[in-house]
Amino acid sequence: MQLKFDHISRSESTIEYKLTVDSNGLGILTFCGNYKHGSQGNVDGFFMEEVTSCALKHVLVKSLMVDLRNLEYSWGNTIINTISLLLTTNVPVAVIYSDKCKGIVDADEGFFVKTELEALDVINKH
Repeated sequence: MQLKFDHISRSESTIEYKLTVDSNGLGILTFCGNYKHGSQGNVDGFFMEEVTSCALKHVLVKSLMVDLRNLEYSWGNTIINTISLLLTTNVPVAVIYSDKCKGIVDADEGFFVKTELEALDVINKH
């Protein structure tokens, strides 16, 4: 099932998202696009935070895999809000990243992985 949050303001963000939830409650939230540099990226960060918050609060989502592999990101602080949400939730979470967005990755956080298989492993260990 694919879910859309119509009430979220896109503002100036060009980031796209897709949220699907399988029959076991595994949500897969995919972000793609170009996260703008520095303070210009604030609108992207706030948009991603709002979408992530809605996904985590959705009754059908029992665990969440966030796929950032097609997100172009180099720097900007507002994305930290999204990562903070993921760190503090009670829902099992994993974040898949690629070289396009490796600037997001904090080596101290064990939920950053490179593949879907690794993400499922992190989620299942929670």
